[in-house]
Amino acid sequence: MSADIKKILLQFIKFYLFWLLIFFINRGTFIIFFHQKFADVPLIEVMLSFWNGLRLDFSASSYLIVIPLLILITQQLFRFSFAGKLLTIYSTIILAWLAFLCLFDIGIYRDWATKANARAFAYLKQMSDAIEFTDWTFIILSGLIFLALMVAGWKLYKYFFQNERFTSAENLTKKITAISVYLLLLPVLFLGVRGGWQLIPINESSSYFSRHQILNDAAVNTFWYTSKNFLQYGKSSEENRYHYFSSLDVEQKINSLYNTQNDSTISVLTNNRPNIVWIILESFTADVIQSLGGDTGVTPNMDTIIQHGLLFNNIYSQGFRTDQGLVSYLSAFPTQPDFTIITQTEKLQHLSFIPKILDSIGYHTSFYYGGESGFANMKTYLIDAGIEKIVDKSSFTLSQMSAKWGAHDQYVFEKQAAEMNIEQQPFFSIVLSLSSHEPFFIPIPSKFPGKSEPALFKSACYYTDQCLGNYFRSIKNTEWYKNTLFILVADHGHRLPRNRELDEPGRFHIPFILFGDVLKPEYQGKQLRMLGMQLDIAATLLSQLQIASSNFEWSNNLLNPYRNDFAYYCYDSGFGWMRDKDAITMRFDNKSITYHPVGNNNSISVSEFNNGKAFLQKLMEEFSNY
Repeated sequence: MSADIKKILLQFIKFYLFWLLIFFINRGTFIIFFHQKFADVPLIEVMLSFWNGLRLDFSASSYLIVIPLLILITQQLFRFSFAGKLLTIYSTIILAWLAFLCLFDIGIYRDWATKANARAFAYLKQMSDAIEFTDWTFIILSGLIFLALMVAGWKLYKYFFQNERFTSAENLTKKITAISVYLLLLPVLFLGVRGGWQLIPINESSSYFSRHQILNDAAVNTFWYTSKNFLQYGKSSEENRYHYFSSLDVEQKINSLYNTQNDSTISVLTNNRPNIVWIILESFTADVIQSLGGDTGVTPNMDTIIQHGLLFNNIYSQGFRTDQGLVSYLSAFPTQPDFTIITQTEKLQHLSFIPKILDSIGYHTSFYYGGESGFANMKTYLIDAGIEKIVDKSSFTLSQMSAKWGAHDQYVFEKQAAEMNIEQQPFFSIVLSLSSHEPFFIPIPSKFPGKSEPALFKSACYYTDQCLGNYFRSIKNTEWYKNTLFILVADHGHRLPRNRELDEPGRFHIPFILFGDVLKPEYQGKQLRMLGMQLDIAATLLSQLQIASSNFEWSNNLLNPYRNDFAYYCYDSGFGWMRDKDAITMRFDNKSITYHPVGNNNSISVSEFNNGKAFLQKLMEEFSNY
């Protein structure tokens, strides 16, 4: 390796070290400012915020090095030297911006207990009004901290780059060599930006590690977080385009849906403090379950469970993605057409969480998944939700992995079963399956012949069903089994195997089953036909546990005999509203209406569909206000 190449690589490493140290200083400033909030946190955990924030720091540094790299490439095309001055100007501007962000983040966190985001920056438009409420002590302190950060940053810059010569190479051969090396470094920056080779680009979840939220907030790189938030805010801050009625009309329509003659519930459990194992099955549409009118022979174990459990056979998913299903179940918050709240961390604090409620009354909470817990910011959501233990693909061996997403379902079920044997009771454990996700790669021969999508999908569901059967057979004689309520649901439906249209209700039809020895004998093997949706499971479960569900305002207890039956579902281009088994869907672009009747006549009137539009309007107003 020539001296010129070594020089370029050393400069590249110095850029990374410089920005990483700047991010460490800013994080330290945040921790020192809020030192009283860290009083009850062990010092080792505070130090771990630096370690766990490193991946996002590296990603943010990669973004910041792109422009210097382009400047250095351009420098090779000219004889006169300008790169050094441009890099100094660029670095000074970025240092000032990062120092401002650090202080703005501290100010927002002090008042809102959330990191600086685009919504907070919007308030700068009212700066003249805000001055009337200014805390001048904080402003003076902020000014001093800003100066200290700039001095520290400038001294670091001089330390790393004062003696560097960012000049053109001496001859054409060296110029070509230099440009080639710089260009080869661009893929390194790309990998740094996305956080590595993994399937899912890096997100906030990579920095989440503690049940102390302030530690997670300290670990998350403020520059990275704010930049991402601005990109999202460009859409989510738009005026609510789902505005159909006056506020008074919306409230009246929503009240007519949720108000009941009596807040009652049918008790189906033998005790109100069972262990709870919540099994969420990837893409398990009703179309693969014979008991729900699906294809035969796909889920024999599920059908056996249904014969001994309590089946709600008219339940519909909110959307068509796993992250939507998780929020619908654990927070009972409806799915939005354009956005997903799980990726907007500052909005999550407004949600209620079933695991957090159960944790507060002594339940031990866990989550088992064979894939990446960081997918779609799930890890952030799960930690916010109060999940104590998160097991994901990092806990499994390479031999247990599928070709794409992670560990096969059999290993996830086996691990969860083994660890429940030593888990302290009562516990609340979630298992999220994976193998029935595209591309439907499974470790057993295909049950259904052919390479068509429907055949591959059904074979994958058959494999997951087989794992499910093996799981229940393996735990049948354990000590904890007899005091455990099992909840079996799908995260969402699927277009396969019947090639459902995007908007038809059958694409969203999913199973919901209560199962276990804690189910009263008279409800074992029973089917209930009331229309409902994923959101309703929260109030249904909490009512069985004799826990108030008023914080889950969108949830409608399925076991309240006085409830109003309805269901909402959405997709990116429209939404559906259901009464009985009939549905109306509306596209957002042209407002076209499609009826989906079960019988010859549609039972949903235009006035009834207005309730669905009010539901969507209320949802998006609440979402925007979070």
